[in-house]
Amino acid sequence: MIIVLAALVFLGPTVLGLLGQALDPPTKPEPIPTQPGPTQPSDPPTVPAPTGLPSLPAPRNQSEQDTFLLNNPLYDQSLSESVDCQVGQIDLQSSSRQQVEDYMNGIVTCLMGTWSEPLSRAGFVMPQPTITVYTEPIKTRCGKLPMQNAVYCSADQQIYYALDLAQEFPSSLQGTRFLAESIIAHEFGHAVQARSGILVSEMMIEDDATSEDEANQWSRRTELQADCFAGLFLHSVANSTAMTGEEDTAVRSLFYALGDGQPGSDHGSPSHRELWVTTGLNSNTPGSCRTFAAPADQVE
Repeated sequence: MIIVLAALVFLGPTVLGLLGQALDPPTKPEPIPTQPGPTQPSDPPTVPAPTGLPSLPAPRNQSEQDTFLLNNPLYDQSLSESVDCQVGQIDLQSSSRQQVEDYMNGIVTCLMGTWSEPLSRAGFVMPQPTITVYTEPIKTRCGKLPMQNAVYCSADQQIYYALDLAQEFPSSLQGTRFLAESIIAHEFGHAVQARSGILVSEMMIEDDATSEDEANQWSRRTELQADCFAGLFLHSVANSTAMTGEEDTAVRSLFYALGDGQPGSDHGSPSHRELWVTTGLNSNTPGSCRTFAAPADQVE
């Protein structure tokens, strides 16, 4: 089965996920009341939006849009190759919701240690996203999120992870390290895109697309760059976590398994998902992840 891991961005909210079929983002954010009224038993729980977050950078004209996507100052930065991150091991299938949520928020702390300084040097602000692990469909600023999913929501700048998602991972990879880290690093990659002007710029182009195929081409560039950003993070913590060659191979296999089986879809083919996470795993600079400048045959 293909899993959805996506980012939801707006011009309204954007939801960006990791796997296969992308969520259909809502056309505008759904209002969340500050004083919830009575609900029916079947209504999904609502996650309140955090307050005080800085707005996402957005281009004011075509020139700024091109700069964000093609010549972003983030691309000129480098990530430390010796980030101290203590990665343990968690059984994503048997652990409780709270255990998974606590573990994943620890991963986000490591991700901040990798990304916050390069973003700051590039002139961007990176508030720390939180992780919400859910056990039933929930309602967020980006709309209702289904199960077997992981999402970055640009409307509240938070990450969401469905507890049952791990059941869909290849059985050969179950129990290996860096599965949780890979998924959250991909979603955090969307947060990096959002905080550096890339995500809003791409969504403006995607919203103006005249066909589904054209929109999917831009979506794939976004998703594959998030794969590459995930690889950069894993490269930066490889020394402190003592990542082995077998674990490196398992990460590549995971992203291959997350690829879209149908040509022309919105997340990228198995081989190209593996290609771009491998690019990140072998690099320490976001400039290696220029999917928006890559030839079309590298982002299929």
